[in-house]
Amino acid sequence: MAGVTATELRVPARLDTMARPWAVLGVVVLGQSMVAVDSGLVNVAVPSIREDLGTGVAELQLVLAAYSLAVAALMVTGGRIGDLAGRRRLFLIGMGVFTLGALLAGLAPNSTVLIACRVVQGVGAALTSPQVMAMIQVAFPGAARARALAIHGTVLGLGAAVGQVGGGLLVRGDLFGTSWRPALLVQVPLGAAAIVAGWRVLPESRGEEGRRLDLVGAGILALAMVLAIYPLVQARQAGWAAWVWACLAASVVTLGLFLLHQRHRSATAGAPLLELALFRSTAFSAGLVVALALMAGLIPFIFLFTLCFQGGLGYDPLQASLTYAPVPIAFLLGARSSPRLLHRLGRRALTLGVSIMMVGTLLSIGAALLERPTLTWWTFLPGGLLWGFGQGIVAPLLLGFVLRDVPRQHAGAASGVYSTVTQLGVAVGVAIVGLIFASLLGDRTTAEAHRHAFAWTQLYNLGSEVLVLGLILLLPRAPDA
Repeated sequence: MAGVTATELRVPARLDTMARPWAVLGVVVLGQSMVAVDSGLVNVAVPSIREDLGTGVAELQLVLAAYSLAVAALMVTGGRIGDLAGRRRLFLIGMGVFTLGALLAGLAPNSTVLIACRVVQGVGAALTSPQVMAMIQVAFPGAARARALAIHGTVLGLGAAVGQVGGGLLVRGDLFGTSWRPALLVQVPLGAAAIVAGWRVLPESRGEEGRRLDLVGAGILALAMVLAIYPLVQARQAGWAAWVWACLAASVVTLGLFLLHQRHRSATAGAPLLELALFRSTAFSAGLVVALALMAGLIPFIFLFTLCFQGGLGYDPLQASLTYAPVPIAFLLGARSSPRLLHRLGRRALTLGVSIMMVGTLLSIGAALLERPTLTWWTFLPGGLLWGFGQGIVAPLLLGFVLRDVPRQHAGAASGVYSTVTQLGVAVGVAIVGLIFASLLGDRTTAEAHRHAFAWTQLYNLGSEVLVLGLILLLPRAPDA
C-alpha cells in the first residue's frame, strides 16, 4: 500500500500478514452488497408484507422510507466517525447493527416493529457504507484504486436489481410458509460472514488525529435530511398537502444553517463535520450533481416496475423477477466492458452508457404502448437489456470521477456525502414517479391502464437521462489524474 502514511493507516500487528488490498476489497464489497440489495429485496416483498401483516398504505410506505431516512440522516456522520474513531471498527459495528436489524425485521410480528427494525438497519447501513469507499481509497493507490472503485460501483449499481430478482424467488418460494420473511432473513448469515471476515482481514485506518466529532453539526444535518426526504416519500399519499411544502422549505433553511455552522467551525478550528473545502474540487461537486440526477431515475425505475407488473398486471413476485432478470444480466456485461471503454474514451464512456440507457428506455416505452392487452417478458426484453447494459457502463465508473481529488484523511466524510446525495436522489425520484404514475392511472384498474401509465411515466426516466447526459460535461476528462 505504497504512499499511505502511518497516520493514515494503522495495521494491528496480528493483521499485518493478513491484510492484502484485494482481500480487503472482497470483505468490504460483501458488506456493501448487503446494503445495496436491501432495497430490491424489500421492494419486491411489499405486496406480501401488506397481505401478511394487514399493513395500510401509509405504514407500507414507512417500511420503505424508514430505512432511507436513517441512511440519509446519518451517512455523513457515519463517515466522519470512521475517519476519527477507525474505519474497521465502524465497519464491524455497522454490519452488526445492520444484521441485527435484518434478523429482528424478519421476525417482526406487526408493521410497527417492522418499521422500527428498518430504522435499525438504516443506522447500520449509514455506519457501514462510508467506511467501504474510504478503505478502498486508503488501500489502493493509483490505477489499482480505479479498478477497485469500478468493482465497488458495479456492486452498488447491481445491488437493487439483484435484490429485486432474489427477493422474488424467496417470496415465491414461501419457505415453511414464511412468505416475505426470508427476503430479510437471508441477510443474517451474509452479515455474520462479513463480520467474521472483516475482523480477520481488515486493517484499521483513520484520518486526522486530535479531532472531536461535531455533534451539533451532525444533529442539524440529520434534521435537514429528515425534513427533505420524509415529505418526499409521503407526498403522494398526503396529496402534496401544505405540511409537505413546509417541511421541504424548512429543510432548505436547516441546510443553510448547517453550512453556516460548518463555516464557523472551520474558522474557529473547531473540526467541522464536513470539510467545505471538498466542494472546491470540480470533480467532487459536479460528480455529486450527476449522481443526484442519475439516482433520481435508476431506483425509481425499479419502483415503477413493481407498481406496474406486481400491482397492476397481476404478476406474482417470481414472474415479475424473471421478467426483470435480463436487466442485471445486461448490467454485468456492461460493467465488464466499462474499464476498457474508460481507457479508450475517458469521460465519453459515461456519455455512451447514458445514451444506451436512453435507447433502452425508448424501446420500453414503445413496447408498453404498442402491445395489446398487457406486457409480456419478451416485449420488455430489448429495452431492458439495453437499459441494463448502459447502466452497467455508468455505475462502476462514476464513483472514480467523484472521489478523484478527495484527500485520504477526508475519504469517509466525502463518501458519506456521496451516499447521502444518492439517497436524496432516490427519494426525489420515487416521489415523482409515484405521483406521475398515480395521476395517469387515476381510478382505473385494468391491465391496459397500467400499461399506458407505465409507458408515459417512463418519460420522467428519459428526462433524467437527458439531464445526466448534459451534466457529464461538467466532469473531468478522466477519473484519476
